[in-house]
Amino acid sequence: MHHLPSLRTAALLAFWPLFAACGSDTTNITTTVDPGLTVDDPLPGVVITIESVTGGSLPSGNARSGDLLTITFAVRDDDGTALDLDDFAAGQAMVSGPTFDYQRVIAAETDVVDRSTSLGNGRYAFRFATAIPATYLAPLNDTTDLTDGERTGQSLLSGAYTVGLSLRRDYTIASTTYRDIGTKTADFLLGSATSLDARAVVATQNCNQCHGELRAHGAFAGDVTACLLCHTSGAEDRSATAQTIDFRVMVHKIHAGRTLPSVQGVATQNDGTRTYLATPRPYQLLGESLHDWSEVHFPVWPSMSIGMPRDTEYGSIGSTNQAIENILLTGPVSCASCHGDPDDTGPLTAPSQGLLIESQLTRRACASCHDDWDPTKPYISNGQPMPVQTSDSDCITCHDPSSSTLGVAAAHTHPLLDATFAAGVNVTLTAVDDDGGDDDGTFDAGEFVRVDFTVQDDLGNTIAPASLARLEAVLGGPSENPNLLHLIRIPTGTVSAGPSLSTRLPEQLALEYVGDSTGGLDAFQTARGNHRNVTGALTYVFVQTSTSTATTLAAAVAAGQNYLDLASTAGLAAGDVLLLDTGADREYVQIRQVSGTRVFLSSRNNTTYGSGAAARPISFGTRTAHALGAAVTEVAISEVPTSSYTLTTTTGDIAETSEFGTGAVLVSYTTDYVVPATFPGSLNESPDLDESDGDWTGLPIVSGTYAFHLTATRSLTKNVQGTTTSYTQASPPARADLLFGSATTIELPQRLDSIATCANCHVDLQFHGGSRRGIDSCLSCHTLAGAEDAPTYVYPAAAATERTTIDFRTMLHAIHHGRELAAGADYEVVGFGGTSTTYEHVGFPVVPGGTKDCASCHGTANTAWRDVAARSHPSGTVEARVYRAACASCHDSPAALAHIDANTSPSGAESCAICHGTNDDENIERVHRAR
Repeated sequence: MHHLPSLRTAALLAFWPLFAACGSDTTNITTTVDPGLTVDDPLPGVVITIESVTGGSLPSGNARSGDLLTITFAVRDDDGTALDLDDFAAGQAMVSGPTFDYQRVIAAETDVVDRSTSLGNGRYAFRFATAIPATYLAPLNDTTDLTDGERTGQSLLSGAYTVGLSLRRDYTIASTTYRDIGTKTADFLLGSATSLDARAVVATQNCNQCHGELRAHGAFAGDVTACLLCHTSGAEDRSATAQTIDFRVMVHKIHAGRTLPSVQGVATQNDGTRTYLATPRPYQLLGESLHDWSEVHFPVWPSMSIGMPRDTEYGSIGSTNQAIENILLTGPVSCASCHGDPDDTGPLTAPSQGLLIESQLTRRACASCHDDWDPTKPYISNGQPMPVQTSDSDCITCHDPSSSTLGVAAAHTHPLLDATFAAGVNVTLTAVDDDGGDDDGTFDAGEFVRVDFTVQDDLGNTIAPASLARLEAVLGGPSENPNLLHLIRIPTGTVSAGPSLSTRLPEQLALEYVGDSTGGLDAFQTARGNHRNVTGALTYVFVQTSTSTATTLAAAVAAGQNYLDLASTAGLAAGDVLLLDTGADREYVQIRQVSGTRVFLSSRNNTTYGSGAAARPISFGTRTAHALGAAVTEVAISEVPTSSYTLTTTTGDIAETSEFGTGAVLVSYTTDYVVPATFPGSLNESPDLDESDGDWTGLPIVSGTYAFHLTATRSLTKNVQGTTTSYTQASPPARADLLFGSATTIELPQRLDSIATCANCHVDLQFHGGSRRGIDSCLSCHTLAGAEDAPTYVYPAAAATERTTIDFRTMLHAIHHGRELAAGADYEVVGFGGTSTTYEHVGFPVVPGGTKDCASCHGTANTAWRDVAARSHPSGTVEARVYRAACASCHDSPAALAHIDANTSPSGAESCAICHGTNDDENIERVHRAR
């Protein structure tokens, strides 16, 4: 759908390439040997294998203080070819431990490249210059401000310790230097330890789900354990302001960013109550430069846009503070994204120690996100007081893993992921057939659409339609350039109780002229029978009572058009009803907005006018074409009470039982949808987008593959300590691919290898307040050419965004490119209620390359992004500008847009393929290669 949640600050965590060293310089540049690569060559890769860590002098082979360790390792490229260390620019090695509580032991030695001894065939030995000390080193940037957990100067504990080895090779390609980095860690035993227990609370594979290849400081890549070797207890940034870079604190805070209480100005007072009047503190760390994480928003749904339950104090804090609280409630709670299997279905294997987050509780870790909590003060939440916490050991007393409310797992489970609260909604299509025509299995103009389906919860129990909040269908196509055919909420009162459900797809018609009331008891008949006439789809009858303002059309009107250009709009206002034309071409429409000499009707996703019980159907387009100069007359209409007529729903017969009065009789009703002969207009249709954008409004329906989606939702309420939070649980959309016209084969262009690429970062997409779930639900509306953001003719106070499409090929690129857009905050999308969203803080998290790494979303085998497909209508008069739609979404600077326009003919033909075609010097794949 077109409605967008407030994602102004949904910065997608592009922090790894910016993780400038918070400690000392982590690089050591030596003479760079550049073997030379062409612009089409990928970086060869640096794959380190640590074969052994030796040098321990204890009888068991364990190391002890005074020992000099030697790392024996091999270094090869991604193809397994041995690499010569003489070709490398930098390398370093370090030691930290023990694995159950990392502290620094041997600081980074940055001369690995110079001092390693070749063993032949890409194998090397590096001996540390520094012996294992007797005591732990100080943390990075150590001060007396942060000492909790650090062991500076204390004797080394027995245990498993870790060496970290990193190597970097540089390549210059077309005058740009690229760093090819490899990092590897290995554990060894020190002292009396007997068990080589690796640290595995979080896994690199979890990080790489979002980040592609974990990188930091231009020196480390692909091994999260290497981060732990420096980001230890007591480690600080360079600001000397007691900013910890302890990994368990820093990474939580970075991912929480915008939702940190401190960032929003929330703190705890001395009596344990919360104040919303504290001075907001941006979350910043000073490394080699200053980095601000205050706009980062964790990209995992549902919590990213659907908050956790409100607490018992929510109702008493006022609307301003409630708005702040709503932000805090959308903080990260999907602990499994980093510490487990994100969706609990594979292919990732949960880190072996991931569950330690539930049992090894620390004040530092918990206060990283809940940073309004000060352990030195009492704390009150949901009316429950928590005393001053002086020791980590006390935490488990209340937050025991077995607790169904205060255990870490329980407290971080979003209600929509709690099967005991949200039992699931699943729609299964058993058939989608053409009906009322030739019944040949393909759809043609004039036919009905019959849908057979079931609705069940996750346990297979039938869900009665009457208990659903919404049952909505979307039909669009053809697959090569989807345009909207139909969008409708199916009245649940018209669907039987099940378990097997069947209905013809409905359609709403507004102000259909059925004849004139003459003063006697007249009878009328609507053009279509089978009125639904149930709650949410009632039949309304109106009679024309008078006429007033008269004008004419200043421009011809096409069938389906949702705006009229008039010679004059004097005296006209929103809500007025107009009579267009006379005789057989007459039709009635209602104005939603007057804009200069243009009046707008409505949009296909805003099909009523008025509010509450007074809402009535409104047309989203004209039924027929009207010529320049056709008469336009303002009319007054009066609704006829249902007691004044009888309605035969099966035939559409309406008979007066009491006199309506003289005048034209109009009927608004919901009936069976009929497949049209032409495309009727997209979501929020306007003249901003046209055929050059792939908008085929008014053009003939073409043969091909069309997609039908059906989604059901339920409304749920969660009560916490007397405070209720409302939730919407949606089904993933049920989809059927249909053949239209003469098409005989289902054809589905693969724009993505797999929709699972979205789940890498987002796990489970849930948008629009939870009423849309899953990428297929997004695609049902956001692949529709000509679809626009919410317009001012629906929301007059909204920003007047021009040419702002919600088609994914443009909008999704622009959102993910967010902070790199030349437009910055000027890229604005208007959503539900007329609320604007900007994306200047969004950063794409994949490294290296960011949004240049097209394969991170499209898939490594997909070619759709580099082989731009044509989208012009076979009988159209204007070519669809396919390069502008996709390329200008990211390349949006004035110069880039001018370049695109300058290489487009007046007819819309783009010459982009001359330079950017598959085999050309600046082909799309080449210029987007991420290294």
